[in-house]
Parts: sequence; C-alpha cells; structure tokens
Amino acid sequence: MKMAHYFLAIPVNKEVRLIARALQDELKAVDPFKIYVHPKDLHITIHFFGEMNEDDVLALANQIQVSINIHPFLLECGEIHYFGQKQQPRVVWLGVQQHPSLTKLYEMTQKIIKENGFSISNKKFVPHITLAKKWKSNTSHFQLPTTPVPLTKLQVEKIVLYKIHPQSEPKYEAIYSIVL
Repeated sequence: MKMAHYFLAIPVNKEVRLIARALQDELKAVDPFKIYVHPKDLHITIHFFGEMNEDDVLALANQIQVSINIHPFLLECGEIHYFGQKQQPRVVWLGVQQHPSLTKLYEMTQKIIKENGFSISNKKFVPHITLAKKWKSNTSHFQLPTTPVPLTKLQVEKIVLYKIHPQSEPKYEAIYSIVL
C-alpha cells in the first residue's frame, strides 16, 4: 500500500487569499502555467516530509508541539517573485517578510525533525506562498502580473501538518495543528 505525502506549513488568512486570487487571475489570463494553487491550499511551507507513515508523522508533529517555544507573531506578505528563468519561471510566488520568529520557527522544527531521525533540507529557507507552477506556455517571454500587491498582514498562531491528496481539489487536508 502506498503511503501518503505530508508537509508542515503556515496557513494563510482570507486577506492573503484575496490578493493571491487576483494575481492568479491575471496569470490565468495568459495561462502560462500547468498548475494554479487552489485558494484553500495556499500556505507557507516549513518542511516537506514526502512519503511517510501517518502514525510516524503524527508522532513527530506531537513532538514539535511539545518542544517548540515560539509565541504568535505577525508577518507581512507582498511582492511577487519567481523561481527559475525569467522567460519561463518554474514557480511564481508571493513574498513573505523575513522575520526573526519565522526563522526561529523554521530552525526549531528542522532541529526536532533531525533529532527524530528524519532528513531535513539543505536548501536556504525562502518563505513564500506559491501561486502557480510548471511553465507550459510556448511563449518566449513571461511578464510578472501588474496587479498592485499591497503588503498584507498575516497573524501566525499555528503551523499545520497537511496530508496531500493529489487527485482532489483542494489537495491538502489539515490533520494536526501545532499551536504557538
């Protein structure tokens, strides 16, 4: 039997979803991407586990809840960016402010995950909210959306363990909340 994939993330609020939707609508007008993230699936990834046994990942989430010592904090989201080549980006995303509490949250979760025998990423942590991914257009030139992106506040009070359902829409099911 195939195991599900899981990840830890910060859910976004209604205000961030509204801004994301406007940006996605502009991208969809020229439709250069294969995947547009469902509004209910928008998030800031803290850690992607990949395929895991649900009991193991729930035990790890519980360990993070017990060990983590971070209070709720406020982030600002805004500015649109991309990963990959400017002409054909792999991912278009909404930026998230670098914040000491966010960095601490990321570092603490990585430490706990590693201490429990699971692998962690060696990539630099770039907090972001993916809007669209997988370039598909034959167009040789990509334009970032011109929709104004006001800085939007996001109160971070929890991180959520999500289970991925690839064939569903939305794809992500919250199965455990780690309250800050």
